[in-house]
Parts: sequence; C-alpha cells; structure tokens
Amino acid sequence: MAALLAWSLWGSVTLKWMAALALAMGALLHPRTDRVRRPWTQSGGARWALVLLVWMLISMAWSAASVTAALREWAHYLPLLLPALLADRLSPQWASRLRAHFVVSAALVGLATAVAGPLTALLGAQPGGTMLLSSTVMSEGNQRIATSLLLALGSVWALQIAATSSGTRRVAWALAGLGSAWGLLNQDRRSGMVALAVLLVIWAISEGSLPRRLMKFSGLLLLFGSIWVSSSQVQGRFQEGWHELENADSPRAVDTSWGQRAALTEGSLHMAQARPLAGWGLGSWEVWWRGQAPPNSPLARLRTAHNEYLQVLTQQGLVGLTLLLAWGVAMARATTTACAVPQARAALVLLAVGALFNAVLRDSVFGLPLLIVLGVSLSQPPAKAAQ
Repeated sequence: MAALLAWSLWGSVTLKWMAALALAMGALLHPRTDRVRRPWTQSGGARWALVLLVWMLISMAWSAASVTAALREWAHYLPLLLPALLADRLSPQWASRLRAHFVVSAALVGLATAVAGPLTALLGAQPGGTMLLSSTVMSEGNQRIATSLLLALGSVWALQIAATSSGTRRVAWALAGLGSAWGLLNQDRRSGMVALAVLLVIWAISEGSLPRRLMKFSGLLLLFGSIWVSSSQVQGRFQEGWHELENADSPRAVDTSWGQRAALTEGSLHMAQARPLAGWGLGSWEVWWRGQAPPNSPLARLRTAHNEYLQVLTQQGLVGLTLLLAWGVAMARATTTACAVPQARAALVLLAVGALFNAVLRDSVFGLPLLIVLGVSLSQPPAKAAQ
C-alpha cells in the first residue's frame, strides 16, 4: 500500500486526490497511539490554514467570479490542512515506508527519463505510453514541471538518507539520488534544475560545523560549475530563459515561458495595487485577466498568475498573503522543533521555491504531492519529536 501511494504522487490529478484522501482517512480513522491525544487542529499550521480558508470564503463577497468557480478554487486550497493532519496522526512507520518508496520511485522515474531520449532515437519513435508514462517520462505542461520538482526532491532525499546510512545501503541510496538527478537534467526543465540546486545548497549550509558547511558549499559550487561547463544543454536552457526576459517587451515574448511569466507578474502587481488590503476576491484573478490579456494570444489561455504568492495577493490581498506566510512559518518551525529529519526542510523549501514559478497550491498537479510529502516527512516517533 505504501508503494502504491508513493507512485500515485506521479500519476494524474485523480490519482493524487485519491492518495490524499486515503492518507487523510487513514490518519483520522487509525491515528497513531504513541503520543498524547489532542485535536490535530490545535497545531500552528492547521490553525493558520483554517483562518486562511475562512478568509477566502469571506472574500467571495466581493469577487467577480461565479460562486461555482470560487468554490472550485477554494477546494484546491483544502489540502493546506494535510501536512498538519499527517504530522500529528500518521503512523511514523507508515511515514518512513512512504518516504523510502517515494525515493525509489523517483530514482526509477529519473532513470526512465534519462534513457527515454536515446531509446526514442534508436527506435525512431516514442515507445507506447501507459497512464504512468504519460504523467512522468512523456508528460507535458504543468505535469512535466511537477515531475521535475518531484525528481529534485527525490534526489535530495536519497542523498540525505545516504548520508545517515553506511556500507552498501549508503551506496544504494546515493545511486538512487544520482539516478533522479540524471533524469532531471535529461528532462530539460529549468524549474526542476533550479529547485535541485537550491535544495542542495540549503542542505549543505544548514548542517554540520562552519568549516564543514563551507567545504560542502564550495564542493557544490565546483559541481555546478562543472555541470555548466560540460553540459551545453543546461547552458542553452538558461541562456534561452535570460534571452526571454531581455525581450519581455517584444510581442514574441508571449510565446515563451519566462516571457509569459514576466507579463503575468507585471499584470498581477498592477491588479494587487488597485486593491492591496483585501484583494479582488476568491476566483477573481482569471476573470480579471481575461479582460486584460490580448484576445486570441497565448496569454489569454492562462488561468493562474503562475506565482502562488501573487495569486493569493491579488485575490485575498495583504491579509491573505500574511496568513499564507504565517502558515509557512508554522511549517518551518515544525521542521526545526518537532522533527529531526532533514527531509522535512527540503520538502518545505521545495514548496516555497516552486511557488515562485507556479501557483503550486491553486494547481493540484503541484499542490497535492508537495503537501503530502511535507506531511509525511513531519511524522516522527516521539523520541525524535522530543529532541
């Protein structure tokens, strides 16, 4: 069952929702019995999430979106409660197995992604796709970006586990981490590459003595430099991105990834300036954007701000953004005070970094797997939680 739930994180949105509901029901109906029972909603993360959800409902009063559209968007934010629930109620043994299966699945997806290109060139056509292949190796759009973020997390988690293991287990986990990273580089998504670099740097500078941190950071700089020099593919992708930003004012920019994000950022900031405190209301961003984007252009097809912070700021104002950041701070405190496992910090950092490039909570393709892995990484035995 743990393996099935771990693989569901790579599947379609329907499978992700099924995994989230299964974990939530399991945590509620069969909670852990090794700690003092208290309402899980008393945790800081759950309280802030509940207040944010209530504020979103209140903001429907001044939203231009239909009630149906607003409630549909509100449902995407309900999983904000999931990390607190899983951290407080999920069995630590289950959580440990889920983390291990997730790392293994990331390594296998990474290896499959790495060999997909040469295999396609050898066969002269892409291999026949299954549901899982369609959402991982052969995925497109936001699903492909979500896969790249999960590969980045799987790689770092594997290396973190390897650092605390010994013998052949250390070698096996390290190879799993390298397999995930190899697949990520071959997948050719800048979001995942940036996320992997940030996660590695945060891990390097957050543990050990100062000389050891400096040594690890220097090693990472050498590693990044060697990858940059030796990989024309990586160079090309980032040079392409900088070129898109330099030409953001060009009409052609709306056909590019970073060019579109530049236009979305500028438009969303103008929207937020008009109603800074309470925002435009739940579900209003898409309504407002349809009136601003040029008709029949690629920009007109976009449905989110592609930045979670801007998405909340425009719709719920500074009040909503403050509540979201308070939830993030509560989760950050949980990773340092109630959890001794470094995987939790990596999961939270990935969520925070991913929110800069995509509406990771508004879009369940991102939000469900990232919130699930955060909650799973926060569930620890009492002995570790007390440290």
